[in-house]
Amino acid sequence: MAAGMLTRRNLSRWELSVGVAMILVLVGMTAERIRTLMGVAERYAMIATLSTLRTALNSAAMVRMARHDEAGIGALATANPMDVAGQRPYNYVGEFSDSRAAKLGDGVWFFDRRAHLLVYKLDRTAGFHSSLPGPERVRFRVSLEYQDRNANGRYDPGIDGFTLVHLLAVEPYTWR
Repeated sequence: MAAGMLTRRNLSRWELSVGVAMILVLVGMTAERIRTLMGVAERYAMIATLSTLRTALNSAAMVRMARHDEAGIGALATANPMDVAGQRPYNYVGEFSDSRAAKLGDGVWFFDRRAHLLVYKLDRTAGFHSSLPGPERVRFRVSLEYQDRNANGRYDPGIDGFTLVHLLAVEPYTWR
């Protein structure tokens, strides 16, 4: 055999076992990282949807202001933000009562028509915490910011000065 020439030999069972074990560890680490990234992607998709809805709500309010439709501005407080936005996300499933949330799939938006709340039911719940019992979800309410000129605690068209529409979480939550 010439110097420097490599010889071919079969892997021993030990070498093969070590190689397979290393590959399995790498696959497991990759799968865990992918699950984590999918949760992060879901959280940012929810944030992006909320941003779009806030913009749509405030645009609708500005159009109503330009038309001197103060009553229409007040109606936004109980409106389904998905109807106001016009174009709904693919995972919006419609209007239901919150008590039916357990029967809906995960990773979906719905509007609780009885309570006038927009609800997002999570798919990936790792790192999420809320005080709500039942399925992991976040509930949002449309809220009007206005100058309460008659100090009665509610928006009165033609009396109070409208400022802005908010879409706020009803209960505090954390999602990391």
